[in-house]
Amino acid sequence: MILRKGNIFWIAALFGVSSATAIAADAPAGASVAPASADDSASVSSAGLRQTQYTNGVAAVVNDKIITKAELQKECKPVMDRFVSSLEGKYPDTTEGHKAWAEELQKQGDELGAEMLHSMVDHILIVNYFRDKGYTFPQSYLDWQFDDSITTRFKGDHEEYLRYLSANELTEEDYRRDLEENDIVESMLQQLHKSVTGISPDRIKAYYEKKKQDFFVKEAARVRQITLDSKPVADEAPDLIQQLAAKIVQEARQPGANFADLAKRYSSDHTARSDDVPTYTYYRDDKNTLPPKLQEAVFKLQPGEVSDPVANDHFIFIFKCEDHTAEGYLPLEKVRRDIEKQLAADDEKQTTEQWLEKLRNKAFIQYNMYGPEVAGK
Repeated sequence: MILRKGNIFWIAALFGVSSATAIAADAPAGASVAPASADDSASVSSAGLRQTQYTNGVAAVVNDKIITKAELQKECKPVMDRFVSSLEGKYPDTTEGHKAWAEELQKQGDELGAEMLHSMVDHILIVNYFRDKGYTFPQSYLDWQFDDSITTRFKGDHEEYLRYLSANELTEEDYRRDLEENDIVESMLQQLHKSVTGISPDRIKAYYEKKKQDFFVKEAARVRQITLDSKPVADEAPDLIQQLAAKIVQEARQPGANFADLAKRYSSDHTARSDDVPTYTYYRDDKNTLPPKLQEAVFKLQPGEVSDPVANDHFIFIFKCEDHTAEGYLPLEKVRRDIEKQLAADDEKQTTEQWLEKLRNKAFIQYNMYGPEVAGK
């Protein structure tokens, strides 16, 4: 199923319950919706459950196909469970806290429900279009697709696959159909996106000028670093750690030296000893991430340069600059590819929406809940 991008939160207060909560998705209108609490007197209206908006459990009709409340609930439930869990501890265990908790579920549940239902409608429209045109996938491809899903999704464990079917109340025919329909949607959208023409240099330049403020950056340096902890040896051999630091700098400045390997060998920072030695990006005047003394050393460096040892508290730092960006606007050439990708994505989204709108206009669509105006159409 496709899902239009929007400013939604992935929950579904209206369509299911987490076993850890007291939400009742099938509660009658006017039921109480509140987290488990010792305060049993807390009661919150569940108007958001909107049971009366359903006609015999039908959420929408698309031509001759029906989307039921149960199907919509099934699509929304996984993300609803994650969102409900994320709210744990966010609100106080009071009547007002319960009310705020339920109102947030109500609001976000409406948004998710609308987005998901409209996506399910579009999914049906695309599959119908594919079949009406007489398009098909070869049976050999569908069989390969099924076998591949067992291998990749269930790691070849047929018992796990059967448990999945049982948990989701699916037959093998249902599962194969879902695989095929998802491929249909993906294939049709890929073909549609191929029709998007290239982005002209003039359009890229115009976008850059219009959004130039988005490309303003603070002075930044990307570095690797070696950290030496001087505290364990400071009392017994105060000069030993300085001698080691000087030796490391000398090695690091040799032609062809591998600073990452030196960090693995010498740094007391455990992350530097991992297989993937990290780089750090620091910004000028950001005292929250780098003290002024270390900032001064870092921002003196140009790409490829290694700093002298810099002491701070009981640590000694050695930096190697990987990249140094001056404050100002990133030049067009540096962001051209990003702009081109963004414009292409915008064009694909617009082309997709225009095509889907044509399909909608030719179809019979009846919403028993969440009409087109809810999704901002």
